[in-house]
Amino acid sequence: GFMIIFLFVKEYKFKFLSLIVFLFFIIFYFSRATWVAIFVSIIVYLFLSNYKFSKKDFYIFCIFALFLAIILTFESVQVRFECLLNLDSSNRTILWKNAWNAFLDKPLFGHGVDSFAKVLPNMLAIGPMVHNIEIEILLYIGLFGGFFYFSAIFLTFKESYKDKNFKIFCILFYFFILGQFDQGGFVARQYLSFILIFTF
Repeated sequence: GFMIIFLFVKEYKFKFLSLIVFLFFIIFYFSRATWVAIFVSIIVYLFLSNYKFSKKDFYIFCIFALFLAIILTFESVQVRFECLLNLDSSNRTILWKNAWNAFLDKPLFGHGVDSFAKVLPNMLAIGPMVHNIEIEILLYIGLFGGFFYFSAIFLTFKESYKDKNFKIFCILFYFFILGQFDQGGFVARQYLSFILIFTF
């Protein structure tokens, strides 16, 4: 929602108020992957589109900076932010390593959809999924299925960049970053649905 409003809504007052509301909920959702995905995607968009800042943009930026400074006074937010700065993976690297090794056992066709609990039962104490969509796809459907996913993602990035459709490019980039840390294509099926929508 935040990225859609930032990229596509043009009416300043509605855009400003909506982004403030979304930003509040995003921060207190405590998803560091979402924080990183939004920040990086916005930077990429501003760079690719050669965005020209106006005085109004500067004022809005200052208000957002003040809003964030106030929110960062909350201890719970500070803890999560410190974890982000310290590159604390919350044991995700352990999940990735074990899932990758399991993929290597059946690299061609994988272990089957939703096989995480069966293949890696000792990892359930850390999380119910891989927390990386690429490794999850390789684990479940192997190189054969992964070929179609990786091809679709690559071609979508390529075509949107070629057509200079940087808004779509950055929306997809947002989901791509999110998928590296927080979402799965099969457990969190809405993620894969968004990817398929933007692909076609």
